[in-house]
Amino acid sequence: MARESVLMMDGCGADFCINLLLTLLFFIPGLIHAFFVICRDERPQMHHTTVIVA
Repeated sequence: MARESVLMMDGCGADFCINLLLTLLFFIPGLIHAFFVICRDERPQMHHTTVIVA
């Protein structure tokens, strides 16, 4: 379940490989890593810029 969640969130990248390894070797760290991957906020932050026109 943890592997599939990470796969759906990030695709087949480094996070999925790390999570797969953690889940196969140690189940609880795999769950913790999946929770971290799912909950982190990667949306680009909007920076507001003030432009003064003279």
